[in-house]
Amino acid sequence: IVPIVTGQPLLHDHIAQGRTVIANLPGQLFMDVIRNNADALFMVLKLICVRTQLNREQNFIYSTETLQTRLAKKLVFLVDYHSYQDKDKILLNLKLSQENLAELLQTSRQSINKELAALSNQHIIEVKYNQIFILDFEKLSDIAQTR
Repeated sequence: IVPIVTGQPLLHDHIAQGRTVIANLPGQLFMDVIRNNADALFMVLKLICVRTQLNREQNFIYSTETLQTRLAKKLVFLVDYHSYQDKDKILLNLKLSQENLAELLQTSRQSINKELAALSNQHIIEVKYNQIFILDFEKLSDIAQTR
């Protein structure tokens, strides 16, 4: 939406995990629809407002919570969408390097390494070859402050 309305190039691509539905409209058609249809324009405005609010909340979280809390929240989120039960552990179904996690949490790989080691020492997670096993989901949720 933003590149079409502003006439600027797309700044980044999005990567989808799992089933995804995409609407692909020519830019001019989209502009004609929102110029001539108040309901469509309202829905686009609503979408932009929701995304803006989510971004503001995310920025607030990043500026006020510890890295351990942010990491725990990200792991809890990943459990909800990308995991399966493996015996007495939960296995994240994504291979994530420490660099990937650092990028997601806007920090350094060294900081992520330290936090993963701390969670591992508390027997909350286990890390093996870019795979993360959740050993104690309740403790992880407590750290994430989601319960």
